[in-house]
Amino acid sequence: MNQLFEQFIGRPLIALVSSIEILCEQLETEQTIDGVLSRAIHTLSCPPDPKNDSEQREKLEQRVRPN
Repeated sequence: MNQLFEQFIGRPLIALVSSIEILCEQLETEQTIDGVLSRAIHTLSCPPDPKNDSEQREKLEQRVRPN
């Protein structure tokens, strides 16, 4: 069940947050589009790594809930 949650909820959220970070940077339009798409595709297409699941969750929590 944990893997299902990670596939359908966790990874898309990580991809979204990562893409939003690119939108906040001062880049040219082409670089922004390329960065957003590259980060989203990379995050969603890489195979899940059980060792990194907890690390990715921690990173997502830090991004969503800044100190």
